[in-house]
Amino acid sequence: MALVLGLFVAISVVFGAFYLRLSQGPVSLPASWQARIIAQMQAGMVRDELSIADMSIALDETGRQAVLVITDVTVRDETGLRAAFPQLS
Repeated sequence: MALVLGLFVAISVVFGAFYLRLSQGPVSLPASWQARIIAQMQAGMVRDELSIADMSIALDETGRQAVLVITDVTVRDETGLRAAFPQLS
């Protein structure tokens, strides 16, 4: 019983600390994770080139739910710029 309680407390402390950090501002994903996500997105876009400035986790406007925020997204093809988004979430 003590082991289960200790595990519960440890997990609660980790999630609580992460929530407190998110309340101060967005947390960028590690560069290796961003590269993998971009590679997967790029694989689905045969003729287009995708560029993304940053991916981060932030709290939504209610402060209750975490969202993935992608900034400065541009999509280009052989004719030039197809789409540009300053921020997606």
